[in-house]
Amino acid sequence: MIYEELWDLDQAHEGCRVAARTAEDTWIPEDAHVKLDLQGCASGKRHIDLATRPLFAYVDPTVLQRPTYAAFVTLLDNYIPDPYAPEIETPEEGREIHDFLRTIAQTPVMQRALVYIREELGHALSEASLQEHLRDLWFRTYTNHYGGRVLSDASGFEHVFVGEGRYDPRRDAQALGELSGYHSWIKFYLDESHRRVNYLGYQCGVRHPDPRSAPSSVTLQMLSYYFDLSGTMRAELFKKIGGFFVGTSPAFDLAIGAVAFHESVAGLFEGIRRRIRIHDETYDLVLCRNIREDGSPGDHIRSLYPVFVGDGRADALEEGPVVIRPVGAALRNEGPVVIEEAMPHPDSGTEWIRLRNVSSEEIELSGWALRDRMARSAPLGGTLGAGEDLEVELRRDVDGGMALGNRGGTILLYDRNTLVAAASYGPTRRGEAVRFRP
Repeated sequence: MIYEELWDLDQAHEGCRVAARTAEDTWIPEDAHVKLDLQGCASGKRHIDLATRPLFAYVDPTVLQRPTYAAFVTLLDNYIPDPYAPEIETPEEGREIHDFLRTIAQTPVMQRALVYIREELGHALSEASLQEHLRDLWFRTYTNHYGGRVLSDASGFEHVFVGEGRYDPRRDAQALGELSGYHSWIKFYLDESHRRVNYLGYQCGVRHPDPRSAPSSVTLQMLSYYFDLSGTMRAELFKKIGGFFVGTSPAFDLAIGAVAFHESVAGLFEGIRRRIRIHDETYDLVLCRNIREDGSPGDHIRSLYPVFVGDGRADALEEGPVVIRPVGAALRNEGPVVIEEAMPHPDSGTEWIRLRNVSSEEIELSGWALRDRMARSAPLGGTLGAGEDLEVELRRDVDGGMALGNRGGTILLYDRNTLVAAASYGPTRRGEAVRFRP
């Protein structure tokens, strides 16, 4: 599919490797450009913060110096989340948009999108007209008619990458409002670095992909703080559920938007959604076009964001006979002892994990332990002979004991503080064992 091809092109040129924090504060891979700290599940409430640390633990500073990133960042201060303030493009802002689109149009990912739009979707889009077409899709302001409401001076770039506030700016005191849009990991990282946004935790109601394997996305809850030009905070904006790809370049984000728009015009979307696959991850790509006064879809992008659906095993949630489905381990699972199988959601009894000694020697397990991503532990002991299996039962009645999540999780095997093996899995259903391949 074109989206996977665009992803691979982006990763080969301007995309970033992404890792997430393990239970022992290590990263897989250690040399990732972007390191995420997902922490706890969000509460769903505005003033309950279950993530005490920032979401972005580290971003390689050289990333933002790359041409497309640097040009993107210059655009972010051109917009304000005030619903009553008209958006006026100054000559300087116009030049910044022109320079940004010129840089984007030359990237391999956008060039491939151009060929696809022209040759596969039949739109007569030339390389000479590409930059102006991207401006029309993303930056031209439009009036949107939806549900009896009329919104003027809207643009796709502002909504998707910057976010729009919904609050009453006429209040003298700080206003409480909502945030719409805001689907950019780069904007979130910059705002978090300057304490303009507070990460409240990931959204547990969404079957979340393991961030150790590309492609990566985050679904989260957040508070955004809007400060006026005098430095006074005017609004606290809450977003109960939002999301974005992580590690993608601005060129990728605009390219998939252009492709999605033309696929929507060609009738390849079901309403506002298109089911896409990128390697082993499945997403619903949501594209909203502006709505004209007569109710028909318009010629501009209104919103674009990914909704994670599954890790390639979505059929495990469907009705049918219970089977054991082998899945590839997303993490390193190649030590002398490997994680062979697990039962996250038993019909009865306890959860269990099966280990196997794949070495040619007996291994003493004193000091070894299994852990989950939240560092809950299941201590091991005794010896494990060469070629032998060990089934470890997990007891939920033990304070701080390890547990397996039914919606997916991570299993880590440690020899004291040394990570020996690790594996991740996606959503499971009752009675389904998950088998990992080292």
